[in-house]
Amino acid sequence: MVKENFFDDLLFYDKENIPDDVFDMLTKIVEFDTFSPTFVASSSKAASSLCSWILAVYEYAKIARSQKTKLEQVKAYQELYNKVFSYLFINFPAYILLTSIDLNNISLRISDEIRLH
Repeated sequence: MVKENFFDDLLFYDKENIPDDVFDMLTKIVEFDTFSPTFVASSSKAASSLCSWILAVYEYAKIARSQKTKLEQVKAYQELYNKVFSYLFINFPAYILLTSIDLNNISLRISDEIRLH
């Protein structure tokens, strides 16, 4: 049972898009004490290498999923910020303009005070 493209399949495996059911199954498998390259090596060095590859892909996928979640949260907060700012700018443009002018004036006064002392 030899698959012709086996090594290419391993090399180009899409580890960033592992389906949830496969990821859940991997989570259960990697938790076994016997699923370690050292333990598996007592039976087969090739299986030990494959075990190492599976563990590496699993860890990569776990981190990628975590980062994806964080990026989705950042995007959601950015969209919320944009909506709030748009609302404020549309409904209170004069206030925003005056506030920014006031902040500039305060900043200039602080700079002047710093230069004087």
